[in-house]
Amino acid sequence: MAKTRRNTGKLTLSQRFSTAIEIFKASGTWQPQSIADLGRWMDATQFGASASAMNFTAYFSGVMQIAQAIASVSLPLYKTVAGKRVLRPEHPTYKMLNGMANPWVNSTKWREFCMVEMLNYGDTYSWIAKDSAFRAQHVYPLYSQRMKTEVLDSGELVYIYTKKDGTRYPFPYDEIFHLSGFGPDAYTGYSLISLFRAAIDLGGTLESFSNNFIQNGVHSSGVLTHPENIGDVAYDRLKQSISVSKSGSSNAGKAWILEEGMTWTPMSMALKDAEFLGSRTFQIQEMARILNMPIHKLKDPTGTKYASNTEGQVEWYTDTLRPHFERFEKAIDTQLILQSEQKFYHAEHMVKQLMRGDAKSTAEATRINRFSGLINTDEGREEIGREPMDDPKIGGRYWQPSNMMDAASEAAENGGGDAGGTGRESEEQMVQDPGEE
Repeated sequence: MAKTRRNTGKLTLSQRFSTAIEIFKASGTWQPQSIADLGRWMDATQFGASASAMNFTAYFSGVMQIAQAIASVSLPLYKTVAGKRVLRPEHPTYKMLNGMANPWVNSTKWREFCMVEMLNYGDTYSWIAKDSAFRAQHVYPLYSQRMKTEVLDSGELVYIYTKKDGTRYPFPYDEIFHLSGFGPDAYTGYSLISLFRAAIDLGGTLESFSNNFIQNGVHSSGVLTHPENIGDVAYDRLKQSISVSKSGSSNAGKAWILEEGMTWTPMSMALKDAEFLGSRTFQIQEMARILNMPIHKLKDPTGTKYASNTEGQVEWYTDTLRPHFERFEKAIDTQLILQSEQKFYHAEHMVKQLMRGDAKSTAEATRINRFSGLINTDEGREEIGREPMDDPKIGGRYWQPSNMMDAASEAAENGGGDAGGTGRESEEQMVQDPGEE
């Protein structure tokens, strides 16, 4: 297909459509399903393709931060036993999510790959290798651009993957791990580089223009005037001399040395006069909107007002990361765990690793939870990254303020009382003989 592809950048819509059909016929590997399929293929010929879109620093930074944040959080597997959650590190899925996704790729890299593919193309796919008990043993990532999802009349999904040699291989639903983002239906997600190609293209164009502007000299544009006509040889020599001595940021600001009565008339427009910087700032804000992330995460403090770093982290988690956490967890629970185990097993990201604020805020939150009886000493030490105490009896003790009582206790039913009493003292005082007052 690559040998017959044309440059479709300046063709009309009709010409682009005709060109695409010719290419598809020549390749013999594509069967048209819808206009949307054609649009996805055409996207690969434009700036909005993944490789080009990731060259735009603001978009790259946003995708990188989301993918790394999701992949860096521990993802343990729990089993509910008698109403309590118990870790199950011996389960194959636990090892796959926190160790090696397959013999060649660790779980962190696999989860990063999944997030990058999902953000760019709307969906990500991996082949599930199972053991003799049909439990997921390994996952092998597949490229989203080569995968086609088809819905049968029965409602069952079938995945058709195009290999490097052009052959198409169908996968049944239960052999593919499919993670989709926010999308137009229940099966697929929106491709950001397709949906917002114009915005990403503009941002990349501004960066390219800025780079060329500096390389050619920030204020070097203008007109050289010679009092007489010069020949082709002299013209070429003069042009080469200017290119060597004036182009590039290292030559910016150097004085002109003119000969034979030539004069220089500057005509360049300063970047600030063209509102160039404002345009680039707007594109950074645009990427924050597209990726649904706080603007300060793209290193732009404009309009950012937080009383503390913790508030910024809360917004980052609730608005940006939480939906991705939920999608990932639901996909794992329903696709990487046996149906017979789904009632008891579930995966859950340890989001508290992201919510840790500064040392003072973390210590204050741990102290409140400890004194309120919500956590014991060992759990509090775990919160701040310390090992449990040597004596488990001491480390496992729970504290509770002495002026509090159980709401279901007999003392509470009798109207309360002092912290150390049973509550009956207050009742006896209420029925005392009035004459004793």
